[in-house]
Amino acid sequence: MKTRNLLGSAFATCTAHDGADGATPAWFQTTPPYGDYPGGNITGKDGKPVENAVVRFDVASVKAVVDAFRARMTASDWPGVLVDREHFSLDLDKPSDAMAWAIDIRVADDGSIWTKWRFTPEGERLWKDRVHVCRSPVLKLDDGPDGVYRPTALQSIGMTNTPHFKELSTLAAAKAAAEETNTQGENQMDKEILDALGLAEGASKADVLAAIKAMKDEKAAAAQQATDAQKKADEAEAACRGLKADAFIAAHKDSITDAAKFREAYLKAPEATEAAFALYKTPAAKPSDTRIAARDAKTPDVTSGTGDSKAKIAARNKAVNEYMAAHKCSFQTAWSACRACDPETFAD
Repeated sequence: MKTRNLLGSAFATCTAHDGADGATPAWFQTTPPYGDYPGGNITGKDGKPVENAVVRFDVASVKAVVDAFRARMTASDWPGVLVDREHFSLDLDKPSDAMAWAIDIRVADDGSIWTKWRFTPEGERLWKDRVHVCRSPVLKLDDGPDGVYRPTALQSIGMTNTPHFKELSTLAAAKAAAEETNTQGENQMDKEILDALGLAEGASKADVLAAIKAMKDEKAAAAQQATDAQKKADEAEAACRGLKADAFIAAHKDSITDAAKFREAYLKAPEATEAAFALYKTPAAKPSDTRIAARDAKTPDVTSGTGDSKAKIAARNKAVNEYMAAHKCSFQTAWSACRACDPETFAD
């Protein structure tokens, strides 16, 4: 078999995968969990097989493979890592048609590497018809000091039927198929969410989160605008009330003894303050000719020490009773008001 030239050491392994009938998983387990594994078909730089070689998957080597994969993802024209049939791409006498392209990569909690495939029609047929149900990654390795080799990059993946890593059991395959089934349900739910958010089908999780954040930001901005508008309205109303208070005080400055306190009261309750002021400023009603049928309150016939005449006393009684009737007040209040209006009549 004529093989294609590979950079550095190459290592092909096979991975068993029994999926659910008719399912086409998006993600496939591509390497085993952390640990040391036999490297039965490692080829050294001299082109000869390396005996008793060990392939070590540890944190550093898994990270190196993932980092190399993601570095290649940044290229605008990168189609993905080739998934071929039975590693035909390594044989110059075989066709190198792509069965799929590995377009994404992730690491599970146990350290196993999983790749996401986009099938070609032929590759999907081979998978669905169960022609090939295993995976076999071709890994670039380091120099392998002391016979221990660590992967540094994923070069290609073969669809095959010859398992190498026993740790990739049918349980892992079932997990992939179940994950795809769940993903399909999630995608249906996601479609409803995408529609609600106004996003096109195929939008990423980041797009969804960004749309939700935009909605929250818009709601917060609207609430802030309402708060600012209310604040401005309150400020405008306070300013208007202040102008009215100043104008009222200026118009009645001769009757307001404490402008500062009056202004404070006016700002709190303008209408009540004006009403109280009007009541306070209502002039005392002048005694009228209205006669009161029953008068219980009388001034003394003679004010002590003054020798007031009966006519003067009668005038006082008349004025006080009329004031009481008009203002519904007490005798003492009426007496004081009448005395203020007619000091001569009410003089002691």
